[in-house]
Amino acid sequence: PYYSDVVVRYMTANEVNSTETVDEVFQSHDLARTKKLVLAGMIERAAEAADDVQRSLLCKYVNRILGDLARPTTWAPFPGATEDEERLLERASALVKTWYTQEIIEAFFEVCVTDPVRKTFWLNYVQHIHKFRIVGSYLTKRALKMDARIGELFSPYFIQTAYQSQTSALVLFMKDKMLVEFSDVGSLYVYNSHRNVVDRVLNHPSYISSIKDLKDKSIGCLGDAAYWYGEGYMRHQGDWPWRLHQWLRIYILQ
Repeated sequence: PYYSDVVVRYMTANEVNSTETVDEVFQSHDLARTKKLVLAGMIERAAEAADDVQRSLLCKYVNRILGDLARPTTWAPFPGATEDEERLLERASALVKTWYTQEIIEAFFEVCVTDPVRKTFWLNYVQHIHKFRIVGSYLTKRALKMDARIGELFSPYFIQTAYQSQTSALVLFMKDKMLVEFSDVGSLYVYNSHRNVVDRVLNHPSYISSIKDLKDKSIGCLGDAAYWYGEGYMRHQGDWPWRLHQWLRIYILQ
């Protein structure tokens, strides 16, 4: 722990952001405490710099050093962590998850479908998304792998359908809702957490045989300006961004 403090304070005081330098240190000092605190400091500096390229590279680097970005254990406090250190790790975890979710949204609405309106809309709410999945065929997976921003990182969150289809889906989890956007535009589907389709996506991904399994029109319409329901579908027509914002304000943002 003494050497860990020396490493962390040196990296912080000198604002070291070079992954090559950090790699050399980690090869000699392989303590989990050191890795988490050094990377947390790098993430905070990247947040202040607001450099998208740096953030993208850092997401990949953190994933390589610590493991899956979405796992709670990845950023779990080490034994003896102070309250300040726990808060630092919590902030770092939230930041890197938000950045990666942002990259996933950008990649989906640029690679799977060219839709700048929906991309911009969801980027405005990225901080409220706590989990995501991508559903599609092998062709979709191959196309996303070629995107330099996300590379192989998205693979653990990809659900491959049994039937080949040009249509893919971006599944976003916000509070107790599962929201599904499709590459064929059409409609957004919102499901409450008790639905079988939610369990299928989260716990039994191999059971999804077709992208159509994510479209259940029996849930009815999401509502209108007069009244909104907790689940339903909404067509991407007219002033849908304003209407969807109203729904989000009631069920997610409050």
